[in-house]
Amino acid sequence: MSSQKYAPGMYFYGKVLEEGNSVAAGADEGSRLIRESAGKNGPAIYEIAEARLEGNRLDKDPEKGMDLMRDAARHGSRSAQQFLGQAYEKGAPTGADAEKSRHYFRICAKGGDSLCQFRLGKSLLEESGRSERDYVQAIAWLHVAANQGMAGAKELLSHEDAHLTPSQIADARKLMMQRAPPK
Repeated sequence: MSSQKYAPGMYFYGKVLEEGNSVAAGADEGSRLIRESAGKNGPAIYEIAEARLEGNRLDKDPEKGMDLMRDAARHGSRSAQQFLGQAYEKGAPTGADAEKSRHYFRICAKGGDSLCQFRLGKSLLEESGRSERDYVQAIAWLHVAANQGMAGAKELLSHEDAHLTPSQIADARKLMMQRAPPK
């Protein structure tokens, strides 16, 4: 697989070599394969970004690490999407930006990640001056996360459900049907 330059295969084989699972460990070769596969492979790009941010296996370069993290998110890495959502939410190492945070949480929430669904719902719920539309979306995302077992979502909903109007409930249910992860 890796000899044919198939990025996902190179990444997977690189991880196997790095971890030494069922093969002779070859961390250096594994790391090289992961870096080589990173061109269009979101999980591989995420690993390189993380290594750049932490200075682990590669020279520490936070700016390059963040550029790679955004690239990994664009290439479908849920870990990168979650990382960026949290980074923009907390303001480290990016500086706080609620809109960017919700952007990245929204991407991975739509992919079925319950933590991102919860964080997006919570962010929309806590937004000062939020619109009615954002409030209903917050309730819908929190319900989707709660249905996947996210305890924090259930707690927030227990405070909000009593305040919902019949119209908000109906709108939230419609959104929930659209946002529920595929079975």
